[in-house]
Amino acid sequence: MADNIIEIKDITEESKSDNIQDMEEGEKKDEETPPVVVNEEQKNIFTGDLETKLKAKEEEAKNNYDKYLRTVAEFDNYKKRASREFDDYRKFSNEALIREILTVLDNMERAIEASSKDITPQNNCLLEGVNMTCKELLKIFKKFGVEQIESCGKIFDPAFHQALFNEETDEYNENTVVKELQKGYIMHGRLLRPAMVVIAVPKQKS
Repeated sequence: MADNIIEIKDITEESKSDNIQDMEEGEKKDEETPPVVVNEEQKNIFTGDLETKLKAKEEEAKNNYDKYLRTVAEFDNYKKRASREFDDYRKFSNEALIREILTVLDNMERAIEASSKDITPQNNCLLEGVNMTCKELLKIFKKFGVEQIESCGKIFDPAFHQALFNEETDEYNENTVVKELQKGYIMHGRLLRPAMVVIAVPKQKS
């Protein structure tokens, strides 16, 4: 038993001795390894390379940010344009129908004008009914943004008036609308139909 203990002790001592020897050899190798020497030129090359990469990344980031801003602006413009188009569609979706109804209204107004020249008890009730119908149509038009263009006594405006004839007169200034042959209409501020008018011109002196 004593011999075994002595043998184990010898092995432990040998193991410790080997470890110490390995550590000493490792330290000697570390001491023998020369340090990496970087000269000034290599430092400048390394630093310049980093600065070049940094500038490239900064330029890339700037370009990406510019693209982001342009994308945001384009999307905002798209939303505004889509909103305007939808608003215009909502306002003018009935334009074609109203144009057709204007023809009916014109005929009714002509009938009123013709009947008013020869009013009799027989046609008076009919005339009142037609007149009330015209007023109701105008009320409906107003709900949809349709309004009559005031022409008589106004200066001729080619944006709203279509001149059919000239009339020599001293009662009105030149280019003043003296007669309205067909009423004009606007829809939400946009011309729906120009008024057909007669404009004043000075009388020719004999």
